[in-house]
Amino acid sequence: MNTTHLPLVGPPGYEYKTTGPWFVCTTYEDHSEASVQWTMESAQIRFWITDADKPHLRKVMVDTNGICVLGRDLTEYIPRMVGTRETMEGMLDMLKRSPGWHDLDTQAEIMAIVVALEQRNGQSLL
Repeated sequence: MNTTHLPLVGPPGYEYKTTGPWFVCTTYEDHSEASVQWTMESAQIRFWITDADKPHLRKVMVDTNGICVLGRDLTEYIPRMVGTRETMEGMLDMLKRSPGWHDLDTQAEIMAIVVALEQRNGQSLL
């Protein structure tokens, strides 16, 4: 399949406040899937946990205004990620409840992503 991937466009800023419902879209090699989530928590669970074992090219979480508030793009040589303070805080909340969170390496990797997003106003290289 020969396709051209659009660049991953992030929010207008790290402090952008999102409004629902949220659309979570995942692109695989041969197809794409999308779902509508009515709460921020369910959208983030769908983004981070659902189908985590399937290799995907891109995942985005778009709010009702059409703004990508959370996204990962693996189509380039260097993975990219975008996000907002709200989505990063939600991710940290979710991870604190998971058993693997207490691993210091995991905490350091995740905090590096959060800090990079904040420093780059919502845009970051992983």
